[in-house]
Amino acid sequence: MKNHIKYHTLYKDDLEKIKEDFYGDMELWEKLDKWLEAKEQKKKERARIEQEITDLYDDIYIDFTKAPYEDKISTPTEHGERCFRYKFENGDTVKIVSDKLIYTDNDHITTYTLGLAYRNKFVTLANHIINNSRPRKKSSGYTNKKSSEPTSSDPNRNRYNLIKDKIKLREEQLAKLRKNDPDYDSLKNELDNYKLMANKLKNKYKFEHLSNFIDFKLINE
Repeated sequence: MKNHIKYHTLYKDDLEKIKEDFYGDMELWEKLDKWLEAKEQKKKERARIEQEITDLYDDIYIDFTKAPYEDKISTPTEHGERCFRYKFENGDTVKIVSDKLIYTDNDHITTYTLGLAYRNKFVTLANHIINNSRPRKKSSGYTNKKSSEPTSSDPNRNRYNLIKDKIKLREEQLAKLRKNDPDYDSLKNELDNYKLMANKLKNKYKFEHLSNFIDFKLINE
């Protein structure tokens, strides 16, 4: 037996009637304002968490691309569950256990619960890392950041370099997708936003300008 859902259309006259019936009832409007505010805060918090998860995915991909060594990964079994553990070049770790994503740095441990789409995304990344890792050369050692690139003393320069890495990552991801892929539009929007941020930083701090190339050598004429 099918469930029947009744839809009611709310017309302008109905809204006017509601307004008249509850006119002066400040408690109702205060409750409505609080509900709307709580809804907006929940939306912002969800967006913040999703951005943190996306940034963490990018950080793993970029870190592995620059230093694709097999000693950074392991697949232990915990409580009967097969896990994937990844160690950044700076020593921070990420672990995927079932639908949990656990990020650990020197200061704290952050745990995220992944939806199916995000979990599949990280599992695909984990398999890519496992399949493309190689032994580390003995002369190579850990650096002091997630990227194997030297750290600048300028935090704005570091931020600019990280954004450029993310631009490259998004371009690589988009190159592998068709335009009708469900992820294409969101990745394209992220790419455009990263390019906008990079341009703002470049223009504000004159990055890529000759005056910023400390080791620039003059050509003798």
